[in-house]
Amino acid sequence: MIPAEIVFKPEPMFYTNWARAHNYSSIARVQVTLGANYLVSDVTLLTPLPEEVAGEVLNVARSIEFIPALRNGTPEESTVIVEYKLDGRPKGSG
Repeated sequence: MIPAEIVFKPEPMFYTNWARAHNYSSIARVQVTLGANYLVSDVTLLTPLPEEVAGEVLNVARSIEFIPALRNGTPEESTVIVEYKLDGRPKGSG
């Protein structure tokens, strides 16, 4: 089996203003099901996050672009874990 290849992983945008205002930092882990049809079919947040951040993280995970896994030359659904670094700290603070 040839594993799926993520070719574009967008980063959350909305959270940055909220995160900076609240000095919020975290690593968000998301389980993403990559469909054989080149579409993300399911996303599950694995890291507890504030509501103000969680929705944006899930939305960007749904926008991942990828080449599906292949088994004997046929596209196949697969599941991956992706991480997003959420850093609202001011630059130079660590």
